[in-house]
Amino acid sequence: MTNLFDRFYLNDSFKKVREWLDVRDLNTITPESFHETEKKIPNFEQKFSDYMNYFQFIISLKNMGQLKENEISSMFNYYLIKLRDTKFVMNYLKGFGYHALHSYLSQYKNVE
Repeated sequence: MTNLFDRFYLNDSFKKVREWLDVRDLNTITPESFHETEKKIPNFEQKFSDYMNYFQFIISLKNMGQLKENEISSMFNYYLIKLRDTKFVMNYLKGFGYHALHSYLSQYKNVE
């Protein structure tokens, strides 16, 4: 868990994508805003893909029994909700073969 935490929160590799998702109203995250960001931030598409792959990996660990639901939600609830509630992200996941993550998010419930 510490490794997963460090990689996501302390390592700068996901920082630009987290910031991009955080500062926007969910309705303003569109293919157009994504492409505008790609022009401004070098390698943004790759960073975005890496971010989605990270969560796909998390879900793979859960599916293999190496992580529990409460461990995932306690560490990533805010970001999972953000991904789930962003139409662009859900379409991206579906269109680019992130089947496990898309399925997981489609069923994900808010943690109080």
